[in-house]
Amino acid sequence: MTVMLAVALSASWIVAVVVTARLEPIAALFTPRWQVRALAATSIAFALSTSASALAAAVAAAVTRSLPGGVLAAALATWLLIGWSRAGLHGWRIAGRIRAARIYRCSAMPSTEFGDDVLVVDDATVDAFAVPGRRGVVVITTALAAALPPSELAAVVSHERAHIRGRHHLYTQLVELAACVNPLLRPWCPAVRFAVERDADESAARHDRQTAALAVARAAVLCGPARSMAALGIVGVQGDAVRRIRALQAPQPGRQRASTLLAAGCLVLALIANCCELADVAQDRLVPEPGEPMSALIG
Repeated sequence: MTVMLAVALSASWIVAVVVTARLEPIAALFTPRWQVRALAATSIAFALSTSASALAAAVAAAVTRSLPGGVLAAALATWLLIGWSRAGLHGWRIAGRIRAARIYRCSAMPSTEFGDDVLVVDDATVDAFAVPGRRGVVVITTALAAALPPSELAAVVSHERAHIRGRHHLYTQLVELAACVNPLLRPWCPAVRFAVERDADESAARHDRQTAALAVARAAVLCGPARSMAALGIVGVQGDAVRRIRALQAPQPGRQRASTLLAAGCLVLALIANCCELADVAQDRLVPEPGEPMSALIG
């Protein structure tokens, strides 16, 4: 195994460990909207690159035809199988939740006060959530409508609309899938959930940050941790309300620095290039191209 191959195999893992360890301060370099996108794109790139690394290492170990190499190859292959199977199962569960959410389109009452995209459900549970899809709707319960003053209820509706408009469920589930493939990325899940909540908060606070902060505080107390349908992937983790309120009490975030976006884009491109290179390594070992020796891997 050449030095260049060892570097290629370990590079994505080393960078993933470093970035994950410093995830919070790195994420703070982005505005909430760009934070959501950066977390999703980078986590997927890390998942693909580390998977390609494991595959290339497994193939390289297998072709040595030694006992240690065979054991290593089997272990890596098992890790890959478990990770991608877990991702497939997660996708199947989310698809089921999306199908189950369709019931709200049929059983809820249209809200004339907030518009045709808001449905009011007669329920004693205090709750509000977004149902994403081709015709996304905001669902609020009658209990929540009765518990909040009109201005704060409007802020909650605006918050949930922002989830639909920003397709936050897609970004959060991309990170969830990446974490299924590589558990090293598990800390990215609460990070992206907090980011989508902050993005929606900023949208709701566009005209009145104080009202939005009060709405977040009151909704956190009233709704509690049980948010079943919000498990479509756009609900923050318990305990984030205090951080969100503090952020809303601070000035509105400024413009996103282009240099930070450029650095994130370069990282994603580098990870994709590493993934393609390692896939070629595995292919060279398994099916060498005509005239190419099996030992030819990198350079």
